Amino acid sequence: MKKISMLLLCCMLATLSWAQTISGQVINANTKAPIPFATVKIMDQAKGTITNDKGQFEINGLEIGRYDVEASFVGYQPQRIANVLVASGKSQVLTFSMHESLKQLDGVTVRATYENNRPMNQMAGLSGETLKIESAKLMAGSIGDPARLASTFAGVTTGNLQDNGLVIRGNSPKGMLWRVEGVEVFNPNHLAGGNVAGGGFVNIFGSNMLANADFLTGAFPADYGNASSGVMDLHLREGNAQKREYFAQIGVLGIETGAEGYFKKDGGSTYNIGARVSSLGTIGRMSGSEAPDYHDVSFNMKFPTAKAGTFKLWGIGGQSSNFKPKYEYQEQWEEGVLTKYKYPKYENDWFEKDMHWAVGATGVSHEISFKNRGHLKTDLVATGNFYSYKTKWYDEVEDQFYDHNNNELNEWKYTLQTNYAQPIGQKVKLQTGFTLDQLGTDFRVAQPKEKKAVVDTLANFKEQTTFAQAYLNGTFQPTNYLSINAGVHLSHFGLTNETTIEPRMNTVLDLGHGHSVGFAYGRHSQREQLSIYYTPDSLGNRLNEQLKMQQGDHYVLNYSWALSDYFSVKIAGFYQHFFHVPVEAGTSYSLANFNKEWLVDRPLVNTGTVTNKGIELTINRSFHKGWYWMTTATLFDARYTDGNGTERNSKFNNQYVVNMLAGKEFILKGHKKQRVLGLNIKGNFMGGGYHSPLLYQEAIEAKHPVYDQTRAFSVKSPDNIFVDASIYIKTNHKHYTSSWTLDFKNATLSTTYNGYKYNMVTGQMDRYDQFFILPSLAYRIEF
Repeated sequence: MKKISMLLLCCMLATLSWAQTISGQVINANTKAPIPFATVKIMDQAKGTITNDKGQFEINGLEIGRYDVEASFVGYQPQRIANVLVASGKSQVLTFSMHESLKQLDGVTVRATYENNRPMNQMAGLSGETLKIESAKLMAGSIGDPARLASTFAGVTTGNLQDNGLVIRGNSPKGMLWRVEGVEVFNPNHLAGGNVAGGGFVNIFGSNMLANADFLTGAFPADYGNASSGVMDLHLREGNAQKREYFAQIGVLGIETGAEGYFKKDGGSTYNIGARVSSLGTIGRMSGSEAPDYHDVSFNMKFPTAKAGTFKLWGIGGQSSNFKPKYEYQEQWEEGVLTKYKYPKYENDWFEKDMHWAVGATGVSHEISFKNRGHLKTDLVATGNFYSYKTKWYDEVEDQFYDHNNNELNEWKYTLQTNYAQPIGQKVKLQTGFTLDQLGTDFRVAQPKEKKAVVDTLANFKEQTTFAQAYLNGTFQPTNYLSINAGVHLSHFGLTNETTIEPRMNTVLDLGHGHSVGFAYGRHSQREQLSIYYTPDSLGNRLNEQLKMQQGDHYVLNYSWALSDYFSVKIAGFYQHFFHVPVEAGTSYSLANFNKEWLVDRPLVNTGTVTNKGIELTINRSFHKGWYWMTTATLFDARYTDGNGTERNSKFNNQYVVNMLAGKEFILKGHKKQRVLGLNIKGNFMGGGYHSPLLYQEAIEAKHPVYDQTRAFSVKSPDNIFVDASIYIKTNHKHYTSSWTLDFKNATLSTTYNGYKYNMVTGQMDRYDQFFILPSLAYRIEF
């Protein structure tokens, strides 16, 4: 009997040693005030708890695995968070932001709303998704980047195979608005703008720093400004208030580490910090080719007080570089016979390029809720961006380098922003705010008229101006089945003294049984990069000082059908018309096709237009019972009118995009849920973009590509197929979790059309297809 008792005790202790915890807080979505005595339970299990007077909860004794967790309270719509991963090396901290429910008739059941089915911004009724960072970690080819995850959504593709710049509904990636903690920042990516405006190689946040994000693709609500195509609204994850945790990762991409926890036990103040150092540059140099170096650091600190609200101090920063040496002759002799011989063929082979980037932001925020249920948030943020591009030309005869390009861009912005939200009864909520920006740029472009000539300074200036925004929005919910958002956004650009008034609205009607329809409209404006306004002509006069902001009207019609809690279908139609688009009079040039360009040294006028229209389909089976899949398809047409008034295909008019992704997790037998194998695959099928035809004979004579701009964007590039795949195995040990991940981007070794190059050896024009492949192997440990 004693042996049996001891055996039972050992089994109990073994079970407890693997038992894990889910903790967090339940708050009012409008006021951010805690909700005490709310019920939090694990679905399909007899486990749950009640929140304390601070809205906090803790559920103990959970086995390793994935769970659906639901919070409910009288007078609020229940909320459910699906697929919460419980592992041995990391606690799960959840935040439920619950919406008040209107009074219900007896016998009417209110279903739980899913956290992953709606944007966190309550005013974003349509064309919005919540990007779950856990999904970004799972998806093949994402490298843990939320922008690459967003590229699988309907209406979205990437502007370049190796970058995360997003082409949304046919718009240039430069129309993207990036926000961190609710405030606009410069493009927060490594190698930002190096290949495509609005994106980069990978974001500057570590894999442990980001919380869920909102991604919007059109008709944005009134609190968003200075955006024409899309919004990526990122939030930094808060540290664990109950436990100090750490992680480390090493792999092909480099080394990453981080820590989070509390400053003082039960004090409420937390920290989360992460840092990365890339190894790609070292690998590239060892192989004799080019590859980027980058490193970054991010932090988020929270300091709640008893009566004065909550203070936050956060920061992000990253530096990156890319060095491309000139092409070296390569030859190999075997027994007096030359068996291999490689030599420079293209003009670019004789150039040595040295590029450097730096981007960062830091901010202080304060939030406080009032007794009248109002909520005030104030931010003070500084953000900056740096990009340097230097090249040298090698003369083989003289065996000497000559300076060629010497370009440098510095940008900075200081922001004061405040937002106030006030519910009025149960049916109405008002929200208002303003943003004041002090903008600055320090810009220099120098290059010779021809190789080996004296380097001329084409632009060199340092200027500042202001940009102000304000908005007012009202949310009206007469019933639990109808929601109406209406508001207005104002923008004022100090340099041109231009003010825009931009009405916004969206409405969603729940038809019952999972069906809903919605409509959204918004007028949106965006200013250009400051250097475009200040660039001088040959006499020193500013070319585009009076250039107006581009404006456009977005229309969206949406139908959704939730067949179950985990399976949904969505169809959306969109129409966008932009006016005041900057173009060059008498030519086909338009900023609608802007991809990357150091110097816009041409006079621009606001006579251009852009029209995008299309239809989107999303079929989504969310992660449930170990697997998921999603298919998105978009048919669209993107056109612009140029400085001649001629309508043309946009550079980004791919016309169709289809994404298919799926994944499966396997619990390995004999490991009692302590080891998990995951397989993921993603396929991308899209039409080729449009380009201008090559004037072959003129190009041969000029010894560089010459394109026919009278027929700009009249030739369609070949269609593209890309496949990414990943596999991971995660092992839960007693006190830590370890994982191996192999992620293979462009597993099909596909290429994309990228123009032509003059072959100096053959004297012919060679088509240039871009190729990019990234196999990434990483080992990670969390404890």
